[in-house]
Amino acid sequence: MVSYTSNTFTMKKLLLASLFLVLVVSILAQTNIFYFDFGRHDNTNGHATTNPDTNGNYWNNVGTVTSGYSLPNIINSINTTSAYSLAVTGTGFDFNGILNGGLRTPYASQFSGNEDFAINTVTEDYFFTTLASNGPSVEFSGLNSLKKYRFKIFGCRNTNSLRTSQYTLQGAGSAVTGTLSTSSVTGLGGPVYISSTVTYPATFNIDYKLASEIGFTQAVTFYGNNSSVYYSEYVLPDANNKIKLSLTVVTGGFAYINAIKMEEYDVSTNDIIPSENVNIKVNKVQGKVLINGTYSKVDIYAVSGVRVMTYNKMNDSEIDITKINKGIYVLVIDGKNRFKFSY
Repeated sequence: MVSYTSNTFTMKKLLLASLFLVLVVSILAQTNIFYFDFGRHDNTNGHATTNPDTNGNYWNNVGTVTSGYSLPNIINSINTTSAYSLAVTGTGFDFNGILNGGLRTPYASQFSGNEDFAINTVTEDYFFTTLASNGPSVEFSGLNSLKKYRFKIFGCRNTNSLRTSQYTLQGAGSAVTGTLSTSSVTGLGGPVYISSTVTYPATFNIDYKLASEIGFTQAVTFYGNNSSVYYSEYVLPDANNKIKLSLTVVTGGFAYINAIKMEEYDVSTNDIIPSENVNIKVNKVQGKVLINGTYSKVDIYAVSGVRVMTYNKMNDSEIDITKINKGIYVLVIDGKNRFKFSY
């Protein structure tokens, strides 16, 4: 009996240690989170989000749709200023919000796994476009070339029609594309309760409760999206350290962005984009990187993002790496092709 108890205790300790290790690795892999609130921040049809929000997160407020608008030095979720920036590019953006079907009363219980979006000033207003091609864009620049990014996007417009938005993320390599339904004829938000004095759906401008209570006794259907979030695949920055997010219409004549969460992660071997123009080999014994092919410039970075070496040459060459410390590095060719190696 004692042996069994001891073994069980040991197994529990090993399990807890494993779970802790997984948690630590996960935390280390994700280095930054950035939140963006899009909308008509005029204090009538929408509001900028006050920092910090009720969850303790800090938001970047984007309250203009003018092409060429730039928001430099965006802050992360804990209010640390970065060297990254956001810009509105292209034409075709407009904005609206509370008075035109924005989600006024989000509930964290409905945003399963995405509770951080359930802030009323975040969901109540939005950017939108009516373009089905060559849509307007939000461009993130100054990004870390040794990081990868994932995007969570929330869009909503309470209206009894089927409307679907398409989000296209272009960084290095092929574009990443996804869609999100922002409203439907049958009702994405399901049954809710509103004031018996409200004429619905004349304006779609409503506060609602999830259950009947005093003052909220009229049972209706909420047609807009009040729970779903598009989650992208990983995207690497392009050669200029940029990622462009374009918005286009799939169905219903309108596409929406209410909020974006940008997650930054460390790269892994599988994230490295191989070069199309060169062949790379690492000779660990002689301390050389062998490059066959034509290129202009090679940069070698530590995984921390610090550049440790720059090499300029047009044709085949050997790069002596004996002067750098043993470790894991990323070799970047002409600013775009990446190759991860250990030495």
